[in-house]
Amino acid sequence: NGDLYIADAYLGLKVVGPEGGLATQVVTEAEGQPFYFTNDIDISEDEDVIYFTDSSTVYHR
Repeated sequence: NGDLYIADAYLGLKVVGPEGGLATQVVTEAEGQPFYFTNDIDISEDEDVIYFTDSSTVYHR
């Protein structure tokens, strides 16, 4: 649909429509757990599911 999804390391998942403007918040937490360093994103073909990774300072790569 032309939307641009953003994995913002500090502000969570955001989206900007094809017309531009300010990004709006999609989500900042899951099941009560806040995101700490959202860093990658993928969206299913039917756009029903957003997959993402969230890093931690506890577990190093």
